[in-house]
Amino acid sequence: MKYGSVRSATNLALLVLIGWFLTSWRHADAQVFFAGQAAERDFIAMFAFNGRSETDVKNQMRMLSGIQVDLVAKIGELDEQQTDKLQAATESDIRRFFREVDQVRHQLDEMKLGPNDINEAWQVVSPIQVRMNAGIFGEQSLFQRVIKSVLTPDQQTAYQDELVRQRVRRWNIITRMNIAEIERNSMPLTSSQRDQLLAVLEKVELPATLNKQMDGYAGYIRLTGSAKHDQQLKKFLTPAQMKVIDQYRLRYEGWLGQVVP
Repeated sequence: MKYGSVRSATNLALLVLIGWFLTSWRHADAQVFFAGQAAERDFIAMFAFNGRSETDVKNQMRMLSGIQVDLVAKIGELDEQQTDKLQAATESDIRRFFREVDQVRHQLDEMKLGPNDINEAWQVVSPIQVRMNAGIFGEQSLFQRVIKSVLTPDQQTAYQDELVRQRVRRWNIITRMNIAEIERNSMPLTSSQRDQLLAVLEKVELPATLNKQMDGYAGYIRLTGSAKHDQQLKKFLTPAQMKVIDQYRLRYEGWLGQVVP
């Protein structure tokens, strides 16, 4: 296995995932966007796709699946036939997901909801959002089953280890973005303070099961879970800065109980 090739694929995956985080709208933002639309609303785009079209979401999934297949193929040194089998599995998972989307869309059509029937629409669409957040190539996917059939146990371990490294790097990037938001909004930091704070936060573990919605708040969740490091934080942060951190912890403490490893 050529580690450089695997690393290149991993870096590309990280760039795509971070780009997705930066360009995707949060749930509340999508609601604001559609609130001004007098015409019939696409509730699936609003609640499940963060304002994006079905075509955009499908293309994004295919791009991500290609990156994942490439990563598995390089780790397992798979031949063309095995790689094609993996690609076919991801395509099957995508088709299955959008069949579920079509079923939900049909159900919404039958309900004949008006533009203000937000709560009723949310009840119908929320399972799609849950599937999106969990990832359609997760443990229950055909893709994962095929991986187990084409990789040896050692190769599966190498693949899982690479996913862990990729996940931690992604969380570290998002943590930096979240801290930058805090700096802009309420707590300027010196360069030294920022570096020390990030070093502490990167010690705070997050579970592999962190869903995509929470993924974008990795830094805030880590900040909330950093209370056990307060003695260290107080060595380089002022009392006023610690007060700001406590305010963010209070805001996100409800999330921490959902994601403790």
